[in-house]
Formats: sequence, C-alpha cells, structure tokens
Amino acid sequence: MVLNSPVPSESSRELLQFPGAFKFIFSTTQDIGTLLMVILTAFVIGDEYRWGTVRQMMVCVGNRFQYLGAKIISLLIIIILITFISLIMGTIFTSFTTSALGDLNLDFITLSLMGEMGRMFGGTVLALAAFALLTLLFALLGRSAWAGLGGCLGYIIAEAIIVDISSAAEGWMRSIPEYLIRPNASGFLYTKGIEELRSYGDLDIGVSIPHAILVLALWCVLLCGLSFYLFKQRDITTA
Repeated sequence: MVLNSPVPSESSRELLQFPGAFKFIFSTTQDIGTLLMVILTAFVIGDEYRWGTVRQMMVCVGNRFQYLGAKIISLLIIIILITFISLIMGTIFTSFTTSALGDLNLDFITLSLMGEMGRMFGGTVLALAAFALLTLLFALLGRSAWAGLGGCLGYIIAEAIIVDISSAAEGWMRSIPEYLIRPNASGFLYTKGIEELRSYGDLDIGVSIPHAILVLALWCVLLCGLSFYLFKQRDITTA
C-alpha cells in the first residue's frame, strides 16, 4: 500500500509562500513578541523595585521623567528590533518554503505590497508597544514584576471575554471591541481595502486602518501618561 504525502491546503500554501507569508510572519510576531515584551517589561521595572535600585538610580539621575522616559524609549527600540528581526528571519524561512512549494522569484514585490508591509510593521510595533506600556503601568502600580505580568494577563483574559460577549450582543455593546488593543492590532494583518470589515475571531469589526492607528496610539499615550503620573506621585520604595 502506498501512502500519499499530505498536501497543504490552498490557504496553508499561501501562508508558506510569498506574498501571503508576510501576514503569517507579522501575526506570529504579534503573538510571540507580545509575550516577550510583557515578560521583559515586567522584570525590567519590577526587579528594580525588588532590588531597591530605583532609589539608587533616582539619586544618580535626579529626574523621574528622565529615568522613566529612558526606560520607555529603550522598550520601544527593543520592540522595533524584535519586529525587524522577525521580518528578516521570516523572510529567509519563507524563501526556502516558497522554493519547495513553487518557483521563487521577485515578481510579487510591488509598491502596493511595500505599503502593506509598512502598515503591518507599524501596526505590530504599535500593538507590542501598547502591551509593553500596559505591563509597565501595572508593574509601577504594584512595584513588582508579577504585578505587571498579572495585570497584563488579566487584561488579555478580560478582553477575550468581552469579545466573546460582544459577538452575541446587539447595539452599542457589539462595537466595544473596536476600542480594544488586539482587535485593532489584528486589522493591520488584512490585505483588503481599508474600508472593508476586519474580522476578529467570530466577530466582524468595521474598523479602518486610520481607526486602528488612532485607537492604538491613544492607548499608548494614555498608558504612558498614567505611568508618568503614577511614578511621579508615589514614593520610591522597594516592593
């Protein structure tokens, strides 16, 4: 008896070949990158409280805004590097899978594709920044890395519950996911026109790319502002 080797479905083949693979690359980057940034942010901030180095740094720096601003800028640089490295590694891997499944050529490179990649890259950076800043806020609030991890995890769970409830709701409740982080972040991964519906799970959310950019940017500004305010008002003590 001869066993036939499994053949990938058309949708699976598209995710393993150019240009469809770019959506898979950025989607994976959002998932894995979020986990990495949440852990990194929580322990970068939380461990300084645990070891008491925050007070020592304040003696050296003398400016809370400068200290926290440097931390946030460092996190943003790391986010951009993670996204860029993921794109490079994903492109190299996809070059092999494209060669194995078909012909590898550069015909897929167009100005439209470059625009879509820029949109997905920027959206991924915004999404990772929002989750990093969310973790930062909870880490500052609890003066602990575990508070940062727990707070961000709690948000993710709450967000998933809200999306599930909204998918079965009517009226204004159905539009709540349009103002949450992950539903807007997922909108950057779709290559259709910006006015078309973008789905998140079982829910169709009618958000355009400008809407997603605005919502994620507002999340970042809000979380950043709250973090600066909290860090300024509270005493610098160890956990």
